[in-house]
This record gives sequence, structure tokens and C-alpha cells, in this order.
Amino acid sequence: MLILVSVLLLSISYYRLSKNVGLNVYYLLGIHIIRIPIEFIIFQLFKHKMLPIEMTFLGWNYDLFFGVTAILFLVFSSLNPRILTSALFKVWNILGICSLLQVVVIGILSSPLPLQTMAFDQPNIAVLQFPYVLLPTIIVPIVILSHFHPLRKAIKVEKW
Repeated sequence: MLILVSVLLLSISYYRLSKNVGLNVYYLLGIHIIRIPIEFIIFQLFKHKMLPIEMTFLGWNYDLFFGVTAILFLVFSSLNPRILTSALFKVWNILGICSLLQVVVIGILSSPLPLQTMAFDQPNIAVLQFPYVLLPTIIVPIVILSHFHPLRKAIKVEKW
């Protein structure tokens, strides 16, 4: 739990410090492609009884959708860059953040901790082991930030 709080604080600090850095939106979209193989790894962890079904694409995890649609945004935005300032792109980023936060909450509530309120038959024990501990501590913050930066840029463009 302490790790998640420290990662959250570091992510917020990084987000504030990087406001003036010109990050390439195409690279940030490319980061979301990592969600596709990670989703299949998560599914394998479920099959090995290391996390509950709710954390997979069979449950409440929509990372596969966001990974595939990131590829579509990359392709279509290379043809028409205005897509990156469209309402659809903004909604996609907001829903992507919400989806990630939902999985994080499920992960915490299904972990074998005093907070556990779900998945007692198959708790989330994967994140207690290396390398899977990197998912909530490294991968999730990077993916969340790769939603926030393009969203902020799209909102700034709209204000002009």
C-alpha cells in the first residue's frame, strides 16, 4: 500500500513538472499498445490462480480495448492530426484513465490485505511477486500519464 501511495505522489509530481515539456503525442499513444500483451499476461495469471477474473478482459478490465483503439488512433491521426483534438479523443483518454483506476481499485480490494473485500476464493497475489509488482508501480502510472498529457494538450488547443 505504501508503494502505491508513493507511486501516486511521484506520478503527480512528474505530471506537474512535465507541463512545459513537449512530449510527442504519437509516442504517448504508442505506450498504450503495451496494454495488449499485458492483458494476455494478466489472463495467464488468472489461469494460474494468481488473480481474480475481475482483473482480466473476461471481467472488468478493458485494457485490451484501449490498446487496440490506441493503434487505430495512431493510424487515423497520421492521416488527420485533428483527431488528436477531437471530442472522441478526449473521451477516450478520460475513459482510459477511469478504466485503469477501476482495475487498480479491484486489484487493491482483491489483494490479501486487511482491505480485502472481494475475490476471497482467488485473491490477487500476483502483484506481491516480482516482476508483476511492476504493473501497479511502474506500468500503470506511465499509462495513466500517457492519457493525461495528450488530454491536457487537446484541451489547451481547444482554448485557443
